[in-house]
Amino acid sequence: MSNFSNDAHLLKWEPDVFRLCRFPQQKLGAGSTGATTAASASFTDATSGDFVNAGVDAGHVLYLSKSGAYDDYFPVASRTSATQLELDAPAGIFTTQTGVTWTIHTFDPQHEEVHFELLERFDIDDENLLNRDEEDVFNARVLRRASVFRVLEVIFRAQSSREDDLFWKKAERYRGLFERSLAAVRLRFDLDADGTPDETKDARSVDLRVETSGDAWPA
Repeated sequence: MSNFSNDAHLLKWEPDVFRLCRFPQQKLGAGSTGATTAASASFTDATSGDFVNAGVDAGHVLYLSKSGAYDDYFPVASRTSATQLELDAPAGIFTTQTGVTWTIHTFDPQHEEVHFELLERFDIDDENLLNRDEEDVFNARVLRRASVFRVLEVIFRAQSSREDDLFWKKAERYRGLFERSLAAVRLRFDLDADGTPDETKDARSVDLRVETSGDAWPA
């Protein structure tokens, strides 16, 4: 099963998260020979683009920059080739441009870590020792918001240098939102794979303690 959230989901709550927080080792690619057209929401870079080998896919976020044209982040809707991406953007937002600078950073490691943290919180064990595993989850979508909030908390906590700075305050805000969101989750399980839920587990039956230390796990 894929992660419960992705980079594009973060933009809905924190549009500037990629401006404020970047982990250099999590850059998937960059270039300055990109091209867009007014007729579509596609982006191409035949010179620097190697999106397949870089692991760029739907849910990642592309930054475009060109004076007078672009200075913004766009969710990737799909990867159509090694050098072309389709972007999730309103019609008419793009113009015909060449020489567009672009960068793709990701928070995939944070999404993955939170994914496993949430599995543990609901006693979901991939080795099936508890009679339920990840494939038994019937409504994984309900964990998306909790995942987004926890990932944002982790990102901002890692960027904070003291307990009263902007990043720490944002981390505290998202910790609170995470706890409230998780408390509302009712996770259903289809244990016999017949397409009908057999069991429901809510947050009241699991340990909801949240690490507040910046070094809870490495970013």
